[in-house]
Amino acid sequence: MKYHIGIFGTQMNVCTLIEKNIIDFFSCKKIKPDIDIWNLFEVAKNNLILNNKYNIIFIEMKDDGKVTSELGKYIRNVLNDKCISIIYFTYADKFDLKIFETHPYYILNVKKGYEQVTRILEELILYDKVSVQNYKYVSNSCINKILYDDILYFESDKKYINIYVKNEDTHRFIGSLKAEKSRLPDNFIFVSQSYIVNIYYIKRMTLENVIMTNGKEIQVGRSFKDEIRKIIKYEKENM
Repeated sequence: MKYHIGIFGTQMNVCTLIEKNIIDFFSCKKIKPDIDIWNLFEVAKNNLILNNKYNIIFIEMKDDGKVTSELGKYIRNVLNDKCISIIYFTYADKFDLKIFETHPYYILNVKKGYEQVTRILEELILYDKVSVQNYKYVSNSCINKILYDDILYFESDKKYINIYVKNEDTHRFIGSLKAEKSRLPDNFIFVSQSYIVNIYYIKRMTLENVIMTNGKEIQVGRSFKDEIRKIIKYEKENM
């Protein structure tokens, strides 16, 4: 399991302390992460373009609570990456609420100590709760790395999404089903609050449940029965 982490900031002493805490955290897990530190926006941007790999990026905010650069916006709006976990760090006690437009995972006040870094990483990686041997952690344009035709279904798991594909691999990233649905082709449908399925991999469908080609049985949510009814009716009329 390899983790790629970026740290962007002009205060190199702070960046170095964050890096040290990251290294200490992963050393306890016997994992060596790849860590890049940038102090120029153009350098950070070029790394993001060239290296489609980052899981987590720490971004400095100014002491007045303003964002040092447009890096967060660049990640979300230009690269259209919803999967990198952005953590802002600052000495400020207050900050510009516009920061939430970039959907940060956390805003770290470094005055309160760097032990927060350990807690954040523990939450993001869920190392003790998830068997990393069974998952591939997908970052940066998550589902664009996987062919839509290969995806059986999406499963919501708290703040994570699991993607099940036909070669029996499972990919995992941070996100919401509602956000991903807007990016998917029409052959992907909600069958419950927790599942989006590819109709091409449905083996059998009733108003009560959907059985996928890999044997997974998914109970149809009450609010999605009308949609399932329409599909069943269409299939009967076109058999």
